[in-house]
Amino acid sequence: MLKKILKNILLLGLLIIFPIIIMAKANITFLKFQNNIIYFRLITEERIINPKIFLFDTGFRVRPEYNYSPTYIDIRVNINDFSKNDILTLELEYDSLSGRKKVIINNFLDLREFSKEINLEVSTIETLDGWRGVLVNNSNRDFKIKNVFIDRKIKIYNSENNLYYLPEKLEDGFHEINITYLNKYMIERKKTIRFFKKGWFYASSNIKGASYKVRFIDNYLVKKGDSIYKIARKFNVKPGEIILYNNISDPKTIYPGQLLKIGKLKFGESPLIITIDLDKSILNLYYLGKKVLTFPAAVGRSDATPPGYYRIMYKEKEPALYWYGEYIKPGSIINGVGSRWLQLSKEQYGIHGTTKPWEIGKRISHGCIRLFNQDVELLDFLTGIGTEVYALKSAR
Repeated sequence: MLKKILKNILLLGLLIIFPIIIMAKANITFLKFQNNIIYFRLITEERIINPKIFLFDTGFRVRPEYNYSPTYIDIRVNINDFSKNDILTLELEYDSLSGRKKVIINNFLDLREFSKEINLEVSTIETLDGWRGVLVNNSNRDFKIKNVFIDRKIKIYNSENNLYYLPEKLEDGFHEINITYLNKYMIERKKTIRFFKKGWFYASSNIKGASYKVRFIDNYLVKKGDSIYKIARKFNVKPGEIILYNNISDPKTIYPGQLLKIGKLKFGESPLIITIDLDKSILNLYYLGKKVLTFPAAVGRSDATPPGYYRIMYKEKEPALYWYGEYIKPGSIINGVGSRWLQLSKEQYGIHGTTKPWEIGKRISHGCIRLFNQDVELLDFLTGIGTEVYALKSAR
């Protein structure tokens, strides 16, 4: 009898000293997501005093900012305190009328829902009624679209299979689509995408490249004095293949000790195709075989621009010029490259803008294709990596 009494006293003491642990389901209302902060409210089933809150994944614990009343706690989570792929567990300790308690809510917050965005594109499809511009939701129903507006004033509606047909009477030029959508926590998020329209043709930015596969060759450790071009020659690959395979934004920034993957790329077809008429100094852009745009161009003097088949391998905005070891800053009149550089699969050749617009239409370059800056900026906006380029002589 005495042993039983002592055992009960010991159990009572343990309950007073240590909190009661409750594995709970979340009674949570998500409020909003703004400036990388997730706001939500945790509602309790009893009055709470002196709460302590922690968030953690498999690594470390973070104590978020919060305010509380006797029956709920408003919590603010900064997603920059964690990895974007973390799935967080919440731990709450508080005093109650029945003693100290701990509530654990496992896997209650998936940060991937806030780091990834809805995948949308504007494209042109052929229908029974002709070519139509559409907004396509490619997110596999991960997000629910709430509303869609063009230029913040024209509302458009879901027609079928995640397609939103765009008005045919829009003016030619650039437009914005403003989308409000919901993640799985029913928190509103917003996205704005630009698209270009010319007659029957509609397209958003950099979507129309080609898919590709990579055949791995080797790894290479960059040495002092190396350049992308030297390494490409060593392995008999194109400089653009190294740039694209390693996701290099500026090929001039590789450094000794950097590990590069070397591989051969095999591209699929691209819906957009560029043709360059070397005799008429004209660049044409085609979509699914139908001409969309025509730009006047400057091409290589004599035969400096070789006829052939190329791909766009990487692109650069406001490029500097490196001329025989000299750095020429972007925008300088002697730079000559203009506002964009579209590197072709042939070493040292590209499509670019100009600081000498009076030369457009002439056979005057060292081999590259020059366009007016506004034209190459539009070409850069529309085309993606892998877009096919044909440099041709006119039929005689």
